[in-house]
Amino acid sequence: MLNSGAVACAGQNGAGQLGQPSAATSAFLTVPNVSGAVGVEAGQYHSCEWNADGTAKCWGGNQQGELGDGTVGFPAVDTTADFVGISGILEMSANNQTCAVTSTPSLYCWGYNQTGTLGFAADGLGRQSVPQLTSGF
Repeated sequence: MLNSGAVACAGQNGAGQLGQPSAATSAFLTVPNVSGAVGVEAGQYHSCEWNADGTAKCWGGNQQGELGDGTVGFPAVDTTADFVGISGILEMSANNQTCAVTSTPSLYCWGYNQTGTLGFAADGLGRQSVPQLTSGF
């Protein structure tokens, strides 16, 4: 994260986790359409940022629904980030799944769930493509 609130990512980009459609591997690339970021979290194939207003965006690989936008699969990577769709985000964590703590306080998770890592049932393929409120938080 840059002082300006923009986000720059570096490393492997095979799934678009740098927010750019070009280059399999690269030095720092600025993620388009991201501003005001107060935090950034990088998963295995995707990345997310959140803003002071509690909104968030995720981009990159989406094989397990990690982007939380209701889709599954590796979308065409372009210059726009995918909106997660929950508000009041204070913190996020990403790997093969994504979780967000909100100001209510609540915990929402989505993505890979083959081994029950999300703490609730998902589709028959072990994934959840939209944020789900977890119980007991």
